[in-house]
Amino acid sequence: QSMDCLKVQCAVWQQPMTSFAKKTSPDLPLATWEQARACLWEILSEAGSYGQPGVITLSNVKRLFRSRFNLELSETSLGHSRLNELLQDTRFSDICTMDMQGKTQVVVQKVKPPGVWDVSGGYWQGAEWAGQYADEEAQACGLDPNAAPWCPAEGD
Repeated sequence: QSMDCLKVQCAVWQQPMTSFAKKTSPDLPLATWEQARACLWEILSEAGSYGQPGVITLSNVKRLFRSRFNLELSETSLGHSRLNELLQDTRFSDICTMDMQGKTQVVVQKVKPPGVWDVSGGYWQGAEWAGQYADEEAQACGLDPNAAPWCPAEGD
């Protein structure tokens, strides 16, 4: 069987390819959907600058998960055979999009806040949305990063 067939089989069974992959760390826990969303949002937020979305190369995504969060991002354990397909899943649609910069695939942060919980402490990231809101604006609006997310009422 080819490697692609093995990846598809692992994706169908939602199992990691740790025994085949050259860069995986079998000692690291696998990222859940919630962790994958939260970690990717944090990585992209830190890659961005005020008013600009974060952009990272696709080839760095897994390495950043391992080095920053001690988590293994396994596309096959989340049901996809390719990383770029995973990041285009509807569950990431409010977090990022895929794009090309020259011949390099990049992950681009969505500008609107996705409602992501902090990976380590479980608190709302109210003042850290894509560099779109300055800290002063967040404070002026009464956003508290330790509070539950604010949801506008219908008609607001």
